[in-house]
Amino acid sequence: MAAGRQGRGEMSGGATPLFLAARGGHAEVIAWLLAKKAEVDRATEAGATPLYIAAHGGRAEAISRLLAGGAVPDGEAGIGRTPLHCAVSGCHTEATDPPGGGGAVPRPEHVWLCVLLGNVHGARRLAAALGYSRELWKSGGKLCLGLLAVCSLLWASCIGLLWGHSELRPEASVASLSSLRYCPASEPV
Repeated sequence: MAAGRQGRGEMSGGATPLFLAARGGHAEVIAWLLAKKAEVDRATEAGATPLYIAAHGGRAEAISRLLAGGAVPDGEAGIGRTPLHCAVSGCHTEATDPPGGGGAVPRPEHVWLCVLLGNVHGARRLAAALGYSRELWKSGGKLCLGLLAVCSLLWASCIGLLWGHSELRPEASVASLSSLRYCPASEPV
């Protein structure tokens, strides 16, 4: 530990004992540290909070202890991701029980991220928490249109690359056909 950080119980990178307990999913240690008045939302130098790292690892009991201890469910980490987003991207939506992560507000992009990652159960839970809203379906339509546009651009790029080969150009095939001479079937070649 750095000499100036020892008194605060902080290690290099800003990790606190509560952060390390959350990362390991040690719910009893979390409860003990919270009883000793540990800062529940203290972020590391990278901006990750104990709740964020617990969600990243899918530590359901640690998440519930941190939320009970007053952790902000929608607090963004230094990279702009919420703990719920982190749980969704790690396919740990089962750790966010009740749906919405104990106060976290699910967004339509969380549902579609679950779908893209193959987490259908998580997508259904989050969509139900959103009430299958019109906003959810609008964002899904935009996502589908975006994927269609990307596929169209890739297809056009492939055609452009293939068109660059001389044997596929129309003028090249006409030139090669004109060099052929007519040979009736009765004459030997």
